[in-house]
Amino acid sequence: MTAPALAAAGISVDPLFVRWIQLEVTDRDGQVHTFQCEVTQAGLTSTGGDAVSLTTLCPEGSFSENAERVWQLAITGVQDFTTLDSLVMFLLQHDGEEGTFIYYPRVDKAGGPVGYGFTGTVTFTPPDNVGNAASGSYATFTATLPLKGKYSIVDSAGAPLAIVAATATAGAPGYIGPTGAPVPADLAALNAAGLTANPTSPWETGLYVVLGDASKAAWNGTTYIVAPTPPVKSAAKAGDVFPAEATITASDATNAAKLTGLGYVASPSGAWTSGQKMTVGTFDFNWSGTAWAAGAHA
Repeated sequence: MTAPALAAAGISVDPLFVRWIQLEVTDRDGQVHTFQCEVTQAGLTSTGGDAVSLTTLCPEGSFSENAERVWQLAITGVQDFTTLDSLVMFLLQHDGEEGTFIYYPRVDKAGGPVGYGFTGTVTFTPPDNVGNAASGSYATFTATLPLKGKYSIVDSAGAPLAIVAATATAGAPGYIGPTGAPVPADLAALNAAGLTANPTSPWETGLYVVLGDASKAAWNGTTYIVAPTPPVKSAAKAGDVFPAEATITASDATNAAKLTGLGYVASPSGAWTSGQKMTVGTFDFNWSGTAWAAGAHA
């Protein structure tokens, strides 16, 4: 008897109980082979994906990159050397060839898929052993078939899973979620899609998502807009807001004198007008026409 799905706090959970599966493999000639009756265990596994880090002897010298994650179709099956098209014979005869697979981790008693399945391209590899079993026991083997790239998710009819974009998360760059969702083609498409902005408050300058036409979009608290260009030190304008600098600790003449050495160049080079200023962290400065000065221009 199948256990009912657990529903709690609006979340439905239906744990996988492995009883029957579906495993079909298509060889390079387009012939479909069905192997679930020869398999005692099957599933997708992965290796890699861990962060590789490097730290040098300076405050800014920390680096991290995620290694590539590699997927495999792992199979444990029975050794059958009396049937020419058995799974073990298939792997021995097609060693090194590429083919496709479709795998459903759950099917009903009639063999119909229940829920979602997985498909992809694999390289066929031979079994890890032939024979090599104790007398009076069944002989099994294992094989690990590497995927070309990553799997795709399919529904119970074998159709690709349609992932609908739901969120736009700020970053540099940010991303459209959930993972695998199509990216809106342009700004008009992004606003038409009605994606929830994350965060919902206006995004800071420099945070954005990249759209299908390679343009950058940001959220102003009400709608998506063309992402403002972050200010650059080499062309500091009145009204620009820059991140904090460790050596800028106050809005005074001493700290103003440090700005040129930090790369700040006023644009335009003429003196700013009354009330104009630029901000570094939480400290305000202005351009006198010849040097940086503290606070807003008088």
